[in-house]
Amino acid sequence: LLFALSFITICSMLYLLVKQRALQRRESITQTELKNQRDLLNSLFENVLLGITVWNKEGQLLLANKSFTDITGYSDEEIKTLEDWFPRAYPDPAYREKVISDWSRSTDQENAIREFKVTCKNDKVKDIEFRGAFLPDGRALVTLSDISDRKQADRMIRESRKIRARSKKMESLGLLAGGVAHDLNNILSGIVSYPELMLLDLPEDSNLRKPIQTIQESGQR
Repeated sequence: LLFALSFITICSMLYLLVKQRALQRRESITQTELKNQRDLLNSLFENVLLGITVWNKEGQLLLANKSFTDITGYSDEEIKTLEDWFPRAYPDPAYREKVISDWSRSTDQENAIREFKVTCKNDKVKDIEFRGAFLPDGRALVTLSDISDRKQADRMIRESRKIRARSKKMESLGLLAGGVAHDLNNILSGIVSYPELMLLDLPEDSNLRKPIQTIQESGQR
């Protein structure tokens, strides 16, 4: 009986030891996978071309990736709170009030999309598209996209369409003017040519020469 109990105890201990090793191995694999996923997320966060910022309810900047600095020129050391951001990004007081008022209308459940002109650190003004997602704990995830080139292309396309429209109007006006000129030329040709024939038959001292010459000159003009 003692031998049997000892054998059972040893087997139980071996089983628990193997199970513990398996759990430790599984835990190690899980931690490695979590680390790889965390590293991947950090790499995406830092290298994505989209500017990403995270703000808490008090308006403090919790996180900002490299693209945020690339787009605006401001580092997370310079922008620590919204009180640092708004005066720098919107130096004009009236425009700044408009931006703040626009954002304040967003609700916690709203995915807000806004477009504003942002003054960057180098004083260059860019068209920036903001997308805000408000998390349940009150934090705000805000992304930034530089759409200056797209806005410039849109302006150029609109200007090109205006030029084409004006060109078509001028073309139509030219055709109209050409047609009118052609018709007037046909009408006036008699007023110009017949007085010339009449002057050939009139004597130099005729009283009709001067009125006929006036008709001819008027027709030529």
